[in-house]
Parts: sequence; C-alpha cells; structure tokens
Amino acid sequence: MWGIYDTQDSMWIGDEAGPRAFEDHTLAQCAAQITEEALLGTDLACRFQAREIPESAWRLRDELALKHSPLEAIRRIEGR
Repeated sequence: MWGIYDTQDSMWIGDEAGPRAFEDHTLAQCAAQITEEALLGTDLACRFQAREIPESAWRLRDELALKHSPLEAIRRIEGR
C-alpha cells in the first residue's frame, strides 16, 4: 500500500484511522500533488510524496484546514 508522506514534517497524511492508503503508486502520487495544493496552496510536487506505508502504530498529531477544496486544487494544478 502507498501513502502520502510529508517529507518536511516527517509525517503521513491521514486521519485518526491512520494514513490515507492507495493500492497504486501513480494514484498515490496524484493524491499527494492534490493534497499539497489543497493544504498548502502550492503545487511543488516535492514536499508530499507517494511512499510505501510501513507497518507500525499510528497516532493523530495535528489537524490542518484546507486552503482549497480538492476540486479547486485540481483546477489550479491544471491551470498551471
């Protein structure tokens, strides 16, 4: 399984149930790009990366408000 990893803060993107998981690397990478735009308002495609999720215990560390909806994030990415 693949997840969205925040390389700056060394955290997985998810919720109280654990990291968001994807079966396909390409889908996870697209989700990472959309998440970066939605949370940070940037589309650098370098801070959030698709990585294989290791088996370990998870805990919720923080909650962030979205700067853009996922649909608006996709529109902003496509407009660049």
